Amino acid sequence: MRPDPERRSHGEGSVTWDASVERWVGRLPRDEHGRRAKVTGTTRRQVERKLERLLVEREQGITGAGRMTIKAFLEQWICDTVMVSDRAPATKAKHEIAVRVHLVPGLGRVQLAKLTPMRVQRFLREELAAGKGRPTVKQSLVTLRMALKQAVVWGLIPRNAAALVDGIADKPTERRPFTPDEQRRILDAARDDRLYVMVVLAHATGLRQSELLGVRWTDLDLTARVLRFTTQYGRDGILREPKTTAGLRVLPLPQSTIDVLRAHREQQERERATAVEWEDWGLVIATRTGRPVNHANARRSWNRILRSAAVDHRGIHHLRHAYVTMLAEQGVHERVAQQLAGHADARMTREIYTHVTAPMFEAAASAISHAVDGTFVSSADANGANGSSDPAIGSKNGSKATKAPAPGDDPPPATSR
Repeated sequence: MRPDPERRSHGEGSVTWDASVERWVGRLPRDEHGRRAKVTGTTRRQVERKLERLLVEREQGITGAGRMTIKAFLEQWICDTVMVSDRAPATKAKHEIAVRVHLVPGLGRVQLAKLTPMRVQRFLREELAAGKGRPTVKQSLVTLRMALKQAVVWGLIPRNAAALVDGIADKPTERRPFTPDEQRRILDAARDDRLYVMVVLAHATGLRQSELLGVRWTDLDLTARVLRFTTQYGRDGILREPKTTAGLRVLPLPQSTIDVLRAHREQQERERATAVEWEDWGLVIATRTGRPVNHANARRSWNRILRSAAVDHRGIHHLRHAYVTMLAEQGVHERVAQQLAGHADARMTREIYTHVTAPMFEAAASAISHAVDGTFVSSADANGANGSSDPAIGSKNGSKATKAPAPGDDPPPATSR
């Protein structure tokens, strides 16, 4: 039997009983695009609440995603937003791979409007259970959060479901910066290598590989002994500024590094004079024809140097860890170390790149001993000046301390004068 209808105000939509499906049906007035939203429910009040929510979203500019799936939305987002942005090619590739390889297979059939935080959390759990690496799953979450943030801006959904789930915590990994002895062996082994100057600069400045390959002669002032870093060489073969302004920095250069750079410039000038064809990129680290050194070739040279030095394999980035740790050992202020490393956040410098070495631990132990032992000495001097005979400290005038009786023991006999 059809329930009695109740009249609704103008603009609030209509609620009617559909006897064919035995459900209440609510419809809103058509929007500016001519679309008319429809909802259903088992009770009139349930349908009215749905209409009220849709009206609020319409007033907020949320037009709704309709039946659009996560797959359709993500593919459109990649095409219309990511690929036409000024992000680095490597960053675009990360988002495209996360969408194509992970998000679409895992969430592609879910309707965008029906995606919930619970469903996103389940997706992350399933990815980890399937053996996906934590960094891979973390990247998928980063990409999904960014995409859904855009969906909110476009008015397709009222909230970002991916922003409401717990993130993927990184498992702590052991980072072993090269010891001073290992660094000396590496420098000795690299001395006859063509990329010796790259190793010297990495050791003296802590630059990343892309930054090392992007250093230009115009960035160097060999007289003032400084490097004004401005460009980096990406894996896409393009010279560009660092991603953040923190990457633009001035680095001091030791005299030993200046000597190597002068000798390297002379060698490069000889190669220029004898080259059949020379491309003048103005780079410090270049091929025999002046072109930039490919990242893969730089990595191969680095691995060859490590084998020659008989040092356990680690990336050249570990010299960056050793550089920042050296700054801490030398007492360089944390804020200065952050600027030299090109970090936007001092926490990155402090927690990830600074490592506690044996000399730092010994210095801390020495400082603690000095402070604690000094407290005991001061306490003993103060008690001695007051004529104290505390057995824990002793009498300053050389008399033997009398052992204090334990609870319940008889007191010691009195000493005759």
